[in-house]
Amino acid sequence: MAKPSDQDLRKVFDHIDKDKSGAITLDEFIAFVLPNAASRDKATIMGVEVAFRRLDVDKTGTINFEQFKRFVLKTPEPKEKEEEKPTDDKVLRGVFNRFDENGDGSVSLSHHLCKRVTISKALKRRDQKDANRLG
Repeated sequence: MAKPSDQDLRKVFDHIDKDKSGAITLDEFIAFVLPNAASRDKATIMGVEVAFRRLDVDKTGTINFEQFKRFVLKTPEPKEKEEEKPTDDKVLRGVFNRFDENGDGSVSLSHHLCKRVTISKALKRRDQKDANRLG
């Protein structure tokens, strides 16, 4: 499968960036990943926040287009940022895997990124496993 073009990535990025500020805020990211307000329980939102912080590699509180593009294309961060370790790579990978339905390691924008995704079940299962392990 061909990698999405910058133009396709920009369309999806702009769709998520509702205020057209040129960056995706945490609220915009949550609204995209969890479009159903009923699925926004505290544990699920915390998981999405972890994924957001991982994408926000420069710690500005927003995700810019280059950060978004690197995530979608699975491009590693430049060497100078390599020392930053993910706080919860499993959550971030889980979000990507929800888009990568055929498991080929790439995302078809026309079928997956533009449709809304609810990850609450996966996050709840993870949180339940953590609670069981700790409890």
